[in-house]
Amino acid sequence: MSVTDKLKWRRVEVMDSAGNVINPAKHEDLYDADEAKTITAILKELRDKLTNVSAYGSIASGDNTAGFSVSLEVAHRSHVEVWCKLGGAGDIKVYGSRNGTDWRLVDSASLSAAGEWHKGYLNGYPHIKVEVPTTGIDVEIEITANP
Repeated sequence: MSVTDKLKWRRVEVMDSAGNVINPAKHEDLYDADEAKTITAILKELRDKLTNVSAYGSIASGDNTAGFSVSLEVAHRSHVEVWCKLGGAGDIKVYGSRNGTDWRLVDSASLSAAGEWHKGYLNGYPHIKVEVPTTGIDVEIEITANP
């Protein structure tokens, strides 16, 4: 009997040949500890993939001598939101990567004055990086991703 079949048994009353109700969760022929661990691991993995993830970072203008970036491993989350707040005019670049090392520019924006920028993406990359190469300005970057 497969694990799936055994799980189906757990949802109904099962009777033995004498008419006694068997609790499938305790019946050794229908359920065992190794399969319970496997099921628990699968459920944890699914729960981890179905939760939102986010990354946030900021830098003050006096410390911003080389630009600033924030990256996030989004894994299997296909909806990504990017928010930036710049303390002056500046450029924003959004990158995607299949491995977290080789980055491809997927979008960019320029603000002509201090302000906020927000954009949502349908994403296929497992890694996202947002970079503001402009120096000498306050920068805040937030990336969020959900399934």
